[in-house]
Amino acid sequence: MLENLTGTADEGAAQRIVVVDDDPVLRAILRGYLEDAGYRVTEAEDGERLLDALPRLDPALMLLDVKLPGTDGFALLRSIRARSDLPVIMVTSCSEARKRVEGLELGADDYVTKPFNARELVARVRSVLRRVAERGAAEPLEIGGGWAFDRERRRLVGAGGRQVSLTTAECAILAALAELPGRPISRDVLAMRMGRRLGGPDDRSIDVLVSRIRRKLAGQCGSEPIRSIRNVGYMLDADASSRSDAQ
Repeated sequence: MLENLTGTADEGAAQRIVVVDDDPVLRAILRGYLEDAGYRVTEAEDGERLLDALPRLDPALMLLDVKLPGTDGFALLRSIRARSDLPVIMVTSCSEARKRVEGLELGADDYVTKPFNARELVARVRSVLRRVAERGAAEPLEIGGGWAFDRERRRLVGAGGRQVSLTTAECAILAALAELPGRPISRDVLAMRMGRRLGGPDDRSIDVLVSRIRRKLAGQCGSEPIRSIRNVGYMLDADASSRSDAQ
């Protein structure tokens, strides 16, 4: 089932959120939260027909449950990332760090863990959408290793015009580091830039995102522009950025 499957986005209307969950009660609860916050909501109980409908629906964001019948949420996220940079917040009843890490590694922009309250959910949605809206207007930044960071288009641009896409979460992390090159940024501060707080000492979400960014930066010029600062967090190497500017 997919509500408004044949519908299209209404220009100038409220932003549309797609809620994918096989539990009709939870979908109704999520719809209530989101509609009260001013969003339009389309519901889907599985991902079987969803992918083909996304271009017509043109959603601003997707809330995606991990445990779905047939194709699970992680597999659906892989398919979405292969064709779209649509912001995705994973929803799971599982509190283990492993599930959160897996979603981030696949390109999720954030996650919420059941049970959650209305204020938390809406805050997460608004935070991700705000990061998407704020990524424009800035000139690409040279970040070292032969890369420029194009925040507006949410991508890395390398030598010869090579382009690598970033998720909303990766873009937020890299933007925070790029704004203060040469200064260590704590994991807590990086988490707050994503509109959330770390869940505790076992929360590896920031480390996972930095690891993903590093893999995307690897292989350009051999240098590593993002440095780990022990017991603190991460830092964009100001020297690497300066060397790139001088090239």
